[in-house]
Amino acid sequence: AHCTLRLKEFAKFVPAKLPSGMALVGVLWQGPPAMARKYLSDTRLGGPLLSDRDGAVCGRLGVGEFTAFVLDKQLTVRYRGEIDGLEAALAPFAR
Repeated sequence: AHCTLRLKEFAKFVPAKLPSGMALVGVLWQGPPAMARKYLSDTRLGGPLLSDRDGAVCGRLGVGEFTAFVLDKQLTVRYRGEIDGLEAALAPFAR
């Protein structure tokens, strides 16, 4: 599936390029918990992947598809958006 391919591509750089002290949290838009667990198992993202079965959370946050959040040690959101823009957004925080 399209999402699985995108997540696998994303997982190639997450552990290596995620800045020190930051954590990844993913939100799977309109995906059941079992699908989130399978994606997480298949891709090894390096952080939790939360299920947003009915899209309500993504709707409230103004995001969709697969959304990534990167939090620092103070739980400040350093990035919020689709996975395609994450690598460039994290460049200023690179190790």
